[in-house]
Amino acid sequence: MENLTQNKIKEIASSGKVIAEMDSKVHEIFPVSLDPVEGKSLQKIIQEEDPNTVIEIGLGYGFAALNIFAAKDLSSKRNFRFITIDPNQDSWFSNIGLQLLREVDVFEHVEFHNNPSELVLPRLITAGEKADFAIVDGNHRFEHVFIDLFFLGRLLEPGSLIFLDDIQLPGIQKAVSFFVKNLDWKIEADAHTSTKHHWAALRTRSEVLERDFDSFIDF
Repeated sequence: MENLTQNKIKEIASSGKVIAEMDSKVHEIFPVSLDPVEGKSLQKIIQEEDPNTVIEIGLGYGFAALNIFAAKDLSSKRNFRFITIDPNQDSWFSNIGLQLLREVDVFEHVEFHNNPSELVLPRLITAGEKADFAIVDGNHRFEHVFIDLFFLGRLLEPGSLIFLDDIQLPGIQKAVSFFVKNLDWKIEADAHTSTKHHWAALRTRSEVLERDFDSFIDF
């Protein structure tokens, strides 16, 4: 399974294209998806963190998801869960993200939600779900990233890591700044792997932070 996933990553990295089974259209994967160098960085982080449950906001063309699965030893993590959210999977991406996950035979670990993250994440919280890793690569506008991070703070186990793509964008930087300055989250890595994609690794606080109602640091 691991070789199958790695081979699929190499195939996509080489051609940069995928033909959608849904409509037979040829899709250029890059630069919409994170690039292969960033994918290698994500694999390394997944291997180091070894999460049991990953929440991904923004399945897109599925390239980040492939790199996550490539880093997991599923023979020893049979209960590994991959919760992925993308309201535009069929309309924008011709279901290629789901297609690729089926092609590499990992779909038994996948839970897909085709609604916006601001609707799905609260439902997961209400259902008592927990995760120990997240990747945020959905709607890049400030308000959406802020809401995603807010709800992930409730969903993730304390001290979990969040992988943020496109941290070079001002809206994402501003959203992250609130959680760093006010909630004591930490940026553990910030890498410029290409001109199109910069990523950061954001660590949530390991202990509950008690704050007064009027506590606020401008960000």
